[in-house]
Amino acid sequence: MADILAIYVLPLACFGADFAIGGIVVSTYPLSIWVFASSGIAAFALSRHVTAPGSQAIVRSALRTSGIGAVVIGVLLLPLSMMAILLAGLGLLGFIPFFTGYRLIHRAGQMQKGTWTRGIIGALAILLPAFGVLTVEVLGEYRRRQDLLSGDAERVLRAMSQTATYTPSDVLTESRTPMAHMVCSNLDALPLHIPDVEAAAREATGIHGEPLSDDCPAILND
Repeated sequence: MADILAIYVLPLACFGADFAIGGIVVSTYPLSIWVFASSGIAAFALSRHVTAPGSQAIVRSALRTSGIGAVVIGVLLLPLSMMAILLAGLGLLGFIPFFTGYRLIHRAGQMQKGTWTRGIIGALAILLPAFGVLTVEVLGEYRRRQDLLSGDAERVLRAMSQTATYTPSDVLTESRTPMAHMVCSNLDALPLHIPDVEAAAREATGIHGEPLSDDCPAILND
C-alpha cells in the first residue's frame, strides 16, 4: 500500500493540484518533469516483473536515479513548500517527493546489483528522455526570446501569440505568467509604437487601460 501511494497516487495528486492552481511549480518546463516522473513510475512497475540478474541491475540503477532525482526535486521545492504550508497547507504536497524518492531507493535496494555498464544503462534510461525533452523546451524558449527581441513586428507578434508553438509545453499549458514576465522584462526593446504589437503586449500581460510601463513592475514583483 505504501508503494502504491508513494509511486502512483501521491505524485499524480501533486501534478493534479499544481495544475489546478495554475501550474505554479512546473510552469516553465512541465513536460520534462512529467517525462522524468513517468520514467520512474515505469521503472518501478517493471521492477515487479524482471527476474534476470542483468535486467534487475539495469532496473536497480533506473530506480536509484529516479529516487535521487525525486529527493533533489523535494529539496528544490522545500522553500516554496514551507511558505505554502503557512498560506494554505498545500505545501504539504511538496514533501511527497521525499516519500516517493525513499520508496524508489528502497525498492532499488531489493534488486540485484550488476556491472557499472548496466548501471549506466539504467541511469541513462531515466535521464535521457527527460533531458532530451528539456533540451527541446530550452531551445524553444530561446527562439521565442530571440523573436521577441528581434524588433521585427511579425516575429514579435508570433512570440507573444497564445497559439504559437515553440515548445511541446505550449500545447499543454495556457498560463500567461511566463510570457507576461518576459514582455515586461523586455518592454523597452519592443516596438510598441506599432498598434498590433502594443495590443499583443497588453493581451499577454493582461494590462488594459493603464500604460504598460506603469503596471509591469507589479507583474515583475508578483
